[in-house]
Amino acid sequence: MRRFFDIVLETHLPHLVKDELLEDVDGSLMQRYWLDGKMIRVYNSNDIRSVYIDSEVELEPYFRDKSREKTPLAE
Repeated sequence: MRRFFDIVLETHLPHLVKDELLEDVDGSLMQRYWLDGKMIRVYNSNDIRSVYIDSEVELEPYFRDKSREKTPLAE
């Protein structure tokens, strides 16, 4: 099943390349993506129960002025 952050990133970032999904011993996930040779990491931490993004790419311009209707929701 695709996760919400997969759907949002893949919808708004053209040419995004999905890399391997890594799983920690506590079940936390780290998904790596590549965009124009720069890495984007999405962490889904079970330890602190949050999702956060560490990116070498400035992401805000891709989401600025986007309507909610253009972002599909996860099943």
